[in-house]
Amino acid sequence: LNYDFASVGFPMSNNTALGISMIRLASDDNYDTRGALIDVNSGQVIHDINNPNARIDPSRVKLFSTADWAIFTSYAFQFSDVLSFGGNVKLLRRENAEYNAFGVGFDIGARYRASEQFILGANFQDVTTTFVSWNTGRNELITPTLKLGSAYLLDALGGQFAPALDVDIRFENRRSASNFNLGSMSFDVHSGMEYLYKNMLALRAGYSEVGVLTYGGGIRLTKFAVDYSFSQYNVFEQFENTHRISLIISFQ
Repeated sequence: LNYDFASVGFPMSNNTALGISMIRLASDDNYDTRGALIDVNSGQVIHDINNPNARIDPSRVKLFSTADWAIFTSYAFQFSDVLSFGGNVKLLRRENAEYNAFGVGFDIGARYRASEQFILGANFQDVTTTFVSWNTGRNELITPTLKLGSAYLLDALGGQFAPALDVDIRFENRRSASNFNLGSMSFDVHSGMEYLYKNMLALRAGYSEVGVLTYGGGIRLTKFAVDYSFSQYNVFEQFENTHRISLIISFQ
């Protein structure tokens, strides 16, 4: 899988900001064998895989991508020194070979600093239920997801530790597919830790709801920051290890 993300933010005033972001999550260069199954004797295209004369003609195999695109326009407002709100409008596009879909959704969020050390956050994704329409005439609904998170800042060893814990609450009747559930409501838990030294060097580790360990680090300078993370997905055999690199540039 390929995951690409780009974003730019603009301060509008002392307590407001506007952002524009784009995400692409895709599986590229997939083999499309439709129309590539032939009768080895006649060379004609057939559709019966159980035909003893059936063979795949490599010259007829095509490549295609399956991709999800999302473009966000976000607005954030700092209500007070301890409370901030935000929201976005997102345009969605899904592509699967010759099929595609379009959708519109909304997210809202809030951040509350309960004390100098303790921070709480909430993010309600697809808050109104996101409608996705395919060019085949089929329609889909993306149900809301409520994300609740917390972090505690602790000064130690010449830097700052930030253990974090959050939970994803979904309403899709996922049951055994989640960490635990109450009826149709499911809960998936994530945890992590960051150590930031001199507000410049960072070390991170995390644990996802599917049992994947992640590690990473970063460096912050005056005008830019670079971060790296590693996820050990190969424990599931279906996925290879994942490396992510991000770059942040400040123009202030």
